[in-house]
Amino acid sequence: MSTRTTMFRSARRLVLAALVLLSAVALGQDKASNETVSTDTSAAPKTPRKAAQAALPAFSPAREAAALSFVKQHHAELAKVLEPLKKANAAEYEKAVRELFRTSERLAGIKERDERRYAIELDTWKANSRIRLLAARLSMSSDNAQVEKELRQAIQDQIDLRISLQELDRQEAETRLQKIDANLARLKQQRDDQAERTLKQILNSAKAARSRKNPGGNSPGISSGGAGAENKQPAKSGNVTPPDKKQGGADAPSKKGLDL
Repeated sequence: MSTRTTMFRSARRLVLAALVLLSAVALGQDKASNETVSTDTSAAPKTPRKAAQAALPAFSPAREAAALSFVKQHHAELAKVLEPLKKANAAEYEKAVRELFRTSERLAGIKERDERRYAIELDTWKANSRIRLLAARLSMSSDNAQVEKELRQAIQDQIDLRISLQELDRQEAETRLQKIDANLARLKQQRDDQAERTLKQILNSAKAARSRKNPGGNSPGISSGGAGAENKQPAKSGNVTPPDKKQGGADAPSKKGLDL
C-alpha cells in the first residue's frame, strides 16, 4: 500500500471521527451538565433539525475566530479535528463553529456570575467532548483496548464533575435556606413591632397629606376672620335714607322757607 493511499485513508478516518463527534455535539453539547453523556443516537432529542439549527447563532468570521480560540485554549485535541473538517465538509464545519461559539458564550456568562461554577462547567464540557471524541475513535482504532481504557477514565471524570456540580448546588441551596430561616425567625420575633411601625408610618403620611391640602389648619369654607365674618352682609342700598331726606336733618330746608 502506497504512502499516499495510507495518508488518504487516515485523513478520511479523521474526518469521519470529526463528523461523528460534531454530530454528537450538535445533538447535546449544551444539555444540562448533570445529565449522563450518551453516544447512542437513539437517545437524541426529537427536536426537528431546522428548529435545532435556528437556535444556533449565525456563522461569521468573528464568531469563527472566537470559537477556535476557545477550543485551542481548552480542548486542543478537538481543535486538531476541526482543521481537516473545514476542507472536507464546510457545512458541518460551520455548524460545529456555531455550536462551539454558543458554548463559549454560555460559559463566559457563567464565569461572570460564579467562578467556582464556571470551573466545574468548563471541565464538564471538556470531559463531554473527550468522551465523544474517544467514542468516535473507538469505531476506527485497531487498539480498542487502549481507547476503551481512556474512555472509561473519561466517563469516570465526567461523573466526578457531575458530583462536584451537585455538591455546589447543594451548598448554594443550603446557604439560601439559611437566609430564609433567618428572615423567617426575625419576622416572627418582630411581628408586633413591625406592625406598629408600619401603622405609624401610614398615619403620619395621611396626616402630612391633610396638612398639604389645608395649610392654615381651618375647616373648608371658614375664613381666618372667624365664624361671624361670613354671615355679615353688606347693607342693601334701598334701605339707606339719603342725608338730604332725613327728617330733621341739618341741611333739610324748612317748610316755612318753601311756603314763602
